[in-house]
Amino acid sequence: MSSIIKWISMIVAGIVLLLVIAAILLPKFIDPNHYRAEISKLVYEKTGLTLKINGSISWSLFPWLGLAIENLSIAGIQHSKLAELDSAEVSVKLLPLLRKKVEIQTARFTGLDLNLIRHKDGHGNWEVGSSKKHQPNKHSVAKDISSNKTKKTLNLKLDIANIEISELNIRYNDQQSENLYLINLTNLVTGAIADQKPFDLNLNGLVSSKKQDLNFKVSMHATLTINPKDGIYSIDDLDFTAQPDLTDSEQINLTGNLHIQQQPLLVKGQLSTSSINPQNFLTQIHIKPPLIANTTSFQRLAVESNFESDGKSITFHTLNLALDDFNIKGSLNIANNKKKTTTFEFVGNDFNLDHYLPAASTNTDQTQEVKSNKKREQQPITDGKEPPLIPENLLKDLDINGSVSLASLTVQKMKFERPSITLTAAAGHSQIKLKSEFYQGSINMDSQMDFNTPGTPKLSSAATFKSINLQAMAESIPTLKIVQGAVNADIKLNTQGQVQSILTKNLNGTVRLSIDQGAFTEANFDKIVCESIAQIRKKTLQKKEWAKSTQFQDLRGSFIIQNGVASNKDLTATLSNLNLKGDGVINLVEQTLDYHVGLNIRGDGAPDSDPACQINADYIGVTWPIRCQGKIGALTCGIDSDRLANTIVDLAKKEAQKRLKEEINKNAGSLKKILKGFFN
Repeated sequence: MSSIIKWISMIVAGIVLLLVIAAILLPKFIDPNHYRAEISKLVYEKTGLTLKINGSISWSLFPWLGLAIENLSIAGIQHSKLAELDSAEVSVKLLPLLRKKVEIQTARFTGLDLNLIRHKDGHGNWEVGSSKKHQPNKHSVAKDISSNKTKKTLNLKLDIANIEISELNIRYNDQQSENLYLINLTNLVTGAIADQKPFDLNLNGLVSSKKQDLNFKVSMHATLTINPKDGIYSIDDLDFTAQPDLTDSEQINLTGNLHIQQQPLLVKGQLSTSSINPQNFLTQIHIKPPLIANTTSFQRLAVESNFESDGKSITFHTLNLALDDFNIKGSLNIANNKKKTTTFEFVGNDFNLDHYLPAASTNTDQTQEVKSNKKREQQPITDGKEPPLIPENLLKDLDINGSVSLASLTVQKMKFERPSITLTAAAGHSQIKLKSEFYQGSINMDSQMDFNTPGTPKLSSAATFKSINLQAMAESIPTLKIVQGAVNADIKLNTQGQVQSILTKNLNGTVRLSIDQGAFTEANFDKIVCESIAQIRKKTLQKKEWAKSTQFQDLRGSFIIQNGVASNKDLTATLSNLNLKGDGVINLVEQTLDYHVGLNIRGDGAPDSDPACQINADYIGVTWPIRCQGKIGALTCGIDSDRLANTIVDLAKKEAQKRLKEEINKNAGSLKKILKGFFN
């Protein structure tokens, strides 16, 4: 028995020895360089690509099945140069193949040049046209189907020591966009690659775009895990950087993790960018930064997200944005439908929108803007002096349902505290609802925009104000400086147009308001009434110092606005010594005011202590007319000469009636004596 085992062992050892000798001797006697033509023919038949091996081919058989090749070139359609390779070395361990395991020693590729061309007709030079020569026949199709079934049953294990690619150059000529892209990777190295086991990937290089004259230095480090059998790939610890190839250029740093599933397609992960200066970055990539009102803004931008996508829709479970000192975070979903319905919910701190609105343009800029606007389809007509306030083309196709809550929001110099904004948009119609604390009071507003008439958006708004401090609000809206106090108002407005002047001219609506404990800041009505009384009495005022404003306890009224002109007929107010009634017109288009105020004195005292305007009972209840007119912010108020004449007539009538009564009373005494004597 032992002798049998001995003989078997000797036979096995002999076979192994013969295999080793064959592995050593076969490469000596079989030269693969003799089969270049056959290799090129086989490649052409299978792919339609033309392969030329201009250098030497060497190979080894044991213990590694190795192949080394030099100076290789591949031509695409119409013999266009597609790829060139200086050298490549790949070795596969022979015995593990018997166990369905692929063990590859370091795979090295040097000097790989790819020349990719996308022609104007959309075809690429790497896309080989079909021909009978390499079209599969029925038998080959059946064979392929059979082999595919066999492949599904195979469970090959992949094990690569590492991959090294140096001097990889990719030239992509996109003739459709007339742009040329160059990618030069000086070094691409991986760690040990195995199924479902993480390995490192490192690369460095330069990416260029000739049309934009851009050069980007890029580098990447990541840990990859691949599972080709299940079509699952993971990228962990991603650290990608890109920066313009300039001195002191802005660097974009992207970090995070990605998980990719092929069937069904699913991409999810966490990605974040480092903080960059967007103004500098846009300048460095030859894009003119937007001209914004505040030149110190748009200096910092960073994004952080947790997302997933099926290639058609995308959901950001968390999306954090940092823009200068403004920080906002929330969630966002863009649905897979024709309208790309968007839903979102965000919470942020203080945001000043005015800082990012377009800056005032020079006349030259305005002329150029008008010329460029003529080229745009369905652009609103402007006079070239005002920028459009409403981005109609951006807003009209929106399909949105979302909400934003902020610590504060500044728009057109008006500051909203703790605003809550709800936005809906669909079918060319948008609605914005706002609830906010507003200048020591509150505001509840519902605004709507209709973009179904190109170039002429229609706007409407209904708002309720409660206890708004006009003095504080006047810092943002100077036209309100003429009145102080806490205002309550119900406002309904509508307009249409694109620029400020047109929107104002088309403004219509109603305003009902009341103001408690306020003041008229640009007129002292006590002084004006005193001057009127002194004028009638032909006296001169002795007092030189007068207050500049008039206090009141309550003011109420309503305005009807037509084509930018607000008219009022029912203004009433209760002053300290006077009652006020008013009517007039506020022209918002011309920014002018022409307002009539009627004042009458309550009680029997004078409105002030100046002797020239001391009054008696005859003047109590008389209406003293005042007129304020001029540019808003530079009003002049004085006696209303036209209406004063009516007042004088009324006083004259009153005086005549008084004297007639006195005469009647005087004569009545004599008449009594006559009658008394007559009856006695």
